[in-house]
Amino acid sequence: MSALILLLTGLFLYARFVEPRWLQVKRVPLRLSQLPEAFDGMRIAQISDLHLGGWLRPARMRAWLARVNALQPDLVLISGDFVEETARQDTEELLATLRALEAPVLAVPGNHDHRRGVARVCQALTAHGVRVLRNEVHTLHRGDAQLHIAGLGDQAWGDDDLDALLGRLPPEGPAILLAHEPDVADLAGPTERFALQLSGHTHGGQVRPPLLERPLILPAWGQHYTGGLARAGAMPVYTNRGLGMIRPWFRFNCRPEVTLLELQSDRPAP
Repeated sequence: MSALILLLTGLFLYARFVEPRWLQVKRVPLRLSQLPEAFDGMRIAQISDLHLGGWLRPARMRAWLARVNALQPDLVLISGDFVEETARQDTEELLATLRALEAPVLAVPGNHDHRRGVARVCQALTAHGVRVLRNEVHTLHRGDAQLHIAGLGDQAWGDDDLDALLGRLPPEGPAILLAHEPDVADLAGPTERFALQLSGHTHGGQVRPPLLERPLILPAWGQHYTGGLARAGAMPVYTNRGLGMIRPWFRFNCRPEVTLLELQSDRPAP
């Protein structure tokens, strides 16, 4: 009995105080359909689900953003849930930490940002140099080559408009879909217009018991693509585990994550 109590106490302390602080940088090489040669080798850092003002405080966030900068990405994409809705600090003050990012930053809001007040969150993000995409497209240019970043509004709050987003996509050039909820892939994949989808929302389940195929608790719109790399038809889908947490503040077998996506062209050499 004493051994069992010690084991359970150790697991509790690990999941509460150790793993949530143990940041993992995951490098993910990805071959993308029709990626122009000019973008071969592009480095995209993805972070997600900060929930600033909850468990994750600005001091730790600044330290983790320094880790992102050290990766020297060409672009940073943030897939929503910036501020915890119960945070006592001012939204703009919390989001000022993102000014530390050195690469250009594009983002979409998440469901918790709507609970906090999505207009206020987006206004603060814009003020601190983050380009927010709500059913909008941002096009990157390298010479004559183009790569589109398509940002979808939040699905859980009915802020998404995939048809409008597709209508705003130029007909030429591959597109990366940035969407907070990963199960959007079930709708986006069949359009065959996106070379890749990047999402968050699930936190990887926060607690993933060993030997089980999936976490015990997952949110709506995060049931099918729970964490890491998967596919919706031919479209790769990457779901980031996030930096912050929702209550209860535990992580087990599910470390906080910064993803470095290294894009490779699948075009044959001439």
